[in-house]
Amino acid sequence: MRMYELTEQYAAILDMLDSCAPEDEPALLEELTGLNDSIADKAEAYARIMKNTEAHISAIKAENARLSAMKSRLEKRVERMRERLKECMKIAGASSIGTSIGKWTLRSNPPSVVVLNADEVPEEYRIPQPFAVDKKAIKAVYGETGEIPPGCDIVRTEGVQFR
Repeated sequence: MRMYELTEQYAAILDMLDSCAPEDEPALLEELTGLNDSIADKAEAYARIMKNTEAHISAIKAENARLSAMKSRLEKRVERMRERLKECMKIAGASSIGTSIGKWTLRSNPPSVVVLNADEVPEEYRIPQPFAVDKKAIKAVYGETGEIPPGCDIVRTEGVQFR
């Protein structure tokens, strides 16, 4: 019998006890005791299932942490390999390398703004609330005029691309 069915029967017997004849009371109390034992058995089963499920949840959390750490290590490995390949290509003067599965290309990334000292950046390049430097505006002005505002520098990085 399910927990909700046991609970309904228990409540029904309690209601019957309120309005029963004195001679029917011992039988209802005995039935109530039996239901109480059944509810206790169900509660124990719930506890076992819940403990088992909580242990399963803990194992999943631990596995997630392990997998997350593994993912991070693998991402760092790929990035180190990409940097080594980029340096080798630069030293060899190779702008591209063809392979049987694709082509590596050494390419220049678009210019990006590096803020050296945010306090020196003019107000017009600051984004109000919260304070931040508007790197897009600096980059746009640099693209149009070649001007670099105080407190900034324009850098061009390189990366490798695989297609």
